[in-house]
Amino acid sequence: MAEDNYGAAILGISEVAKLLLVAYFSLSHQRNMTEEQIRAELEAERVKFKAQSASRLPEV
Repeated sequence: MAEDNYGAAILGISEVAKLLLVAYFSLSHQRNMTEEQIRAELEAERVKFKAQSASRLPEV
């Protein structure tokens, strides 16, 4: 049972990492955005993804 939770956590972390990398590279190509704006967009995506993930994970 614990192995399943660890596996889910690892998969969740890797999904977040992929999401952040994609968001960073797509946003960094927009020249008119400052670094602060990019960071704010990334944080918003992270919060949104965390909320979605929390609703899908089973209670422990």
